[in-house]
Amino acid sequence: MPENLVYVCEADLAEGELRGFKIDGDWIMIARHKDEFFGLDAACAHSGYPLFKGKLNEDGTITCPLHYAKFECRTGTVASNPRICDDQIVFKIAVKEGKIFWIKNP
Repeated sequence: MPENLVYVCEADLAEGELRGFKIDGDWIMIARHKDEFFGLDAACAHSGYPLFKGKLNEDGTITCPLHYAKFECRTGTVASNPRICDDQIVFKIAVKEGKIFWIKNP
């Protein structure tokens, strides 16, 4: 396995589920939307609150439970209006043999 692939979790998330993981000092959140997996910074760009405690909406936006900031799960782009913070950092991930990996420093 290439050195830049870092194991995150099993690819067993239910549709609409969010999970947060601390890996090598970084918080990464995995989201499952429409049978695809996405990796974002697990701390909300607005407040630092654990974004994975929020909700993944049917339209693919993630709502932070603290201040209700919204972010696109695919791109990390702020979907709130007015724009109250920066975009979320997006992590490149891969799914191989039922496992999710973070492609670190591709």
